[in-house]
Amino acid sequence: MVTGLVVNNSPFDFTELGIVVILRDENGKIIATQKTTQNTLRSGEERDFTLPWPDAFPGKVTKVEVQTDANVYRTETFIRQYLPTLTERFQKLR
Repeated sequence: MVTGLVVNNSPFDFTELGIVVILRDENGKIIATQKTTQNTLRSGEERDFTLPWPDAFPGKVTKVEVQTDANVYRTETFIRQYLPTLTERFQKLR
């Protein structure tokens, strides 16, 4: 099991943030991976996460890597307060 703390240091509130954990052995070889998603992570917010492994894996873990990802190319990733509403867009076009 891996536990950690994810911190949103960006100025944006996210609807979804992916977390990937990679476990490596002493030779740097990947021996296990796991992923989870945190929903509604606001700017400045900190949140714990836990990733269990349902099965045992071979080797001894010597390095734990954690990667986070928010798809900033999808407008749905951002909480709506940062996006102009359709009414605001229409008013700017007039």
